Amino acid sequence: PGSLYSTQPTLTFAGDGIGAAGTCYLQTAVGGLAPSISAAGTGYLAGQILTVPGGTFVTPATVRISSTGVGGSVTGLVWESHGQYTVIPALGALTLTGGTGTGCLLNALVSWSIGPAVVTNPGVGYTFCTVTVVGGGGGVNSAGGAGAAGFVRLTYQTETGANEMSMRS
Repeated sequence: PGSLYSTQPTLTFAGDGIGAAGTCYLQTAVGGLAPSISAAGTGYLAGQILTVPGGTFVTPATVRISSTGVGGSVTGLVWESHGQYTVIPALGALTLTGGTGTGCLLNALVSWSIGPAVVTNPGVGYTFCTVTVVGGGGGVNSAGGAGAAGFVRLTYQTETGANEMSMRS
C-alpha cells in the first residue's frame, strides 16, 4: 500500500460508531528495492543475519547475507525481515550489526511502505466502518498518486475475542 513514507501514518475511522483509533507501522518496502551495500566490510559468512540499526521500532529490519567475496566481504544481501517502525532510521550509510564480520554498511535510501496496521482503540457501536490511512510524509501509491493504495488488514482484540477487518482501496 504505497511507498516512500517518511513518517508514521495514522488511521481514521468513519462509520456508525464512535471512538475508534489506530496507527500503521512502517517497514522496508516488500517487493521493493533490494538492500544496497554501501561498504562490504570483512569477516562475514554467507547466511548470517544482520540487523539494521536506528529508528524506533517494535521489531528491526534484518538482512541475510546471500553471498560473500574475498576476506568475507559482503557481496549480496536480501531482506530477512522488513521490521515494524514508528520512526524510520536516518538516511545515509548504516553500520549493520551482528554476524562475525565488521564494517558492512547498508545504504539507508530504502523505500518505506505501510506495514501492519494496528487498532489502538476499537471504539463502540460499529456495524460498518471505512478506514483511511492519513499522513506518512510523502507516501506514493502504486498508481503514482499520494497516499496509500492496496490492501490493509486490521486485527484488534475485544472482550469477546480477536476481530479482523480488511479493506481494499
